[in-house]
Amino acid sequence: MLRQWIAGLLTGREARLIGDDLALLATEIASNAVRHGSTPVYASLSLTDSGLVRVRLEVLDSGTGFDRTTVLLAGDETIADHGRGLRIVDALAHSWGNALLDHGHLVWAEMTAAPD
Repeated sequence: MLRQWIAGLLTGREARLIGDDLALLATEIASNAVRHGSTPVYASLSLTDSGLVRVRLEVLDSGTGFDRTTVLLAGDETIADHGRGLRIVDALAHSWGNALLDHGHLVWAEMTAAPD
């Protein structure tokens, strides 16, 4: 459902430049919110396209959050079927972070793509 929502917001050019990576990024962040956070979970997307495509995805859950450094430095479990989501986010996003707010835990990620 999240991937379809994102696809509906992107133009053909934007989808070509960042669509697949953005969908994967969103899926990883939202999956973590559902699995490790607490419902409800909200997602928002802001997009600017002035020659350079910039997108910011925010996912808010009502959980208590995590320590970003601890998660990224955790042991490499290459045969585990989970535990690599935020490493994928770290690899795909231009920048990303998280914050504990009064009403929940926010994870945000930004991507930038230049035209061909």
